[in-house]
Amino acid sequence: MDIFIFTYEKDAALLPLCIGHAARHGRVVLADDAAAPACDEAEALAMGASVYVRTEFDRKGNLNGSACVRGMLELYRDYGEAEWLMQVDSNMLLFRPEVLLPGDESRVAMVGQAAGYCDAWLMQTPVHYARGGGMLLRRDRVERMLALMDKPGIVERIDSGKAYSDHVLTALCRMCGGEVQLLRHEGAGKAERVYKRVGWYTFEEFSYLWRSAAAVHICPKCAPGETPEERAAAVLGAMQEVADTWCELPEEPVDFVIE
Repeated sequence: MDIFIFTYEKDAALLPLCIGHAARHGRVVLADDAAAPACDEAEALAMGASVYVRTEFDRKGNLNGSACVRGMLELYRDYGEAEWLMQVDSNMLLFRPEVLLPGDESRVAMVGQAAGYCDAWLMQTPVHYARGGGMLLRRDRVERMLALMDKPGIVERIDSGKAYSDHVLTALCRMCGGEVQLLRHEGAGKAERVYKRVGWYTFEEFSYLWRSAAAVHICPKCAPGETPEERAAAVLGAMQEVADTWCELPEEPVDFVIE
């Protein structure tokens, strides 16, 4: 798969871990923000990225708005090569993303998650994605989704709402006939609240939620610290601990349902 990591200057310290794990599973395209770059091309390649791109489109803080959605799709079109494209945030670690892909005969065009943890029931794999659907996308859908951006009213509709890119990309995929598979744990709401504490002060108690996950996303909004620098250091520390203590699933299936 091709793994697209969207980053900017405040995520610079997280990139060695994020890129290092992603590069084990596919070709990494690092999409840096030209308005506030995290690194340069030489640094990105040294960390394991295959391609470094500085994007000019307005991200509106956190990949929001129609200009950002169009820019992301154009990036996928211009730099994607594999059948599947995966979007990854800088505070995310990939361990076994291949288990998230549907089978060869599947008609699924996008795989994502609405919020919280999910139990990929066939693999008994707890997964935590970044919020929003559309983290994995078949490349053959990109042109059709881009074409929708030129239809009357689409841009206005996107920009009249919150317009977070994951939700918009999910809607566009469905609009062009793509089947979307949302992996969602039956206890996602409860688990999502639990997860906001993982890595900060209940790391050991809830480690079963991520110890054998396919992908782990550290939530930065709940990081401890009085300053942005302190919170960024906490996120990095949590990522490092997850990287150091992650383990394979046991041979026997494990029940990950949260009571």
